[in-house]
Amino acid sequence: MRKKGIQLLIVSIAVVVVLSLLSVKIVSVEGKAMYPGLSDGQRIVAHSIKSPWIQLAKLFSKDDSYPLKRFQLIAFRPPQLNDIPLPKRDLIIRRLIAFPGEEVLIEPNEVRIDNQAIPEPAEVIYPYRIVGNQKLSEETLNHPLLHFPTWIAAPGFYNAHLAPIHRDSLIKLPGIDQIREIREPSKQSAQRNFPKSYYIQWNQSFFGPVVIPKKNQTVTLNEQNIDLYRRIIEVYEGNNLEITSNKEFVIQGVTTRYYTFRQNYYFVLNDFRAEFGDSRTWGFLPEDHIVGFRTLRTVEQ
Repeated sequence: MRKKGIQLLIVSIAVVVVLSLLSVKIVSVEGKAMYPGLSDGQRIVAHSIKSPWIQLAKLFSKDDSYPLKRFQLIAFRPPQLNDIPLPKRDLIIRRLIAFPGEEVLIEPNEVRIDNQAIPEPAEVIYPYRIVGNQKLSEETLNHPLLHFPTWIAAPGFYNAHLAPIHRDSLIKLPGIDQIREIREPSKQSAQRNFPKSYYIQWNQSFFGPVVIPKKNQTVTLNEQNIDLYRRIIEVYEGNNLEITSNKEFVIQGVTTRYYTFRQNYYFVLNDFRAEFGDSRTWGFLPEDHIVGFRTLRTVEQ
């Protein structure tokens, strides 16, 4: 009897270990999109949102987005790679900013959710112009909170990247007189930014306001907003969309002015905000593209 009990315990432990190993993904960081928190070549352990433990806990959670949390680093399949089947796309990491149904507005060095500014993590850095009356010393240029300082003009003009919460302390460094925001002009669309629309003029510095699509939410389509939802309708949710010469919308052969989303969507950003390759570039992140969330960092060999 005791022997059977020990065997059962061993089997139970083995099942738990196997399920745990199957519930994680190792994700390599590429480029500097998540710098300075994560650098190119580092690897992180992402816990699968499809793991048995998460699915069980989700049954008892009142949060539709469980286990995802704001500011979490999440692993997902890039939504913009049309020519590669979804399961074969390499995972990438970005920071989760907004949930389905929330309104996002990006202004210079600030993100607002439902018209409330959110305090971002210290790893998030923005581009700034540093002004001094002479070239900065090596000690100042090598300050750990000042990232990628680049001299651009005499006597002491530099471009650099830093966290807004560190701006007041960095301006006290020797040789620095001013630290100014670098921003793109408002109401001027950048070619690489979402959406590609004549009517919507957004860029890296000024984006939104826009409500993140939510499952079962119905929107009214019009000529001004169709480019916000076109990819969702056609690609992520697999419908045939036609726009007639009379500006009428025909979805799956039915003329309509309305569309109801079939899944949830999210909004993610780089930590290195001057970089492209987040929701400002390709738009909303479909829920079925999300694979996991960060748990641990591993050391690159």
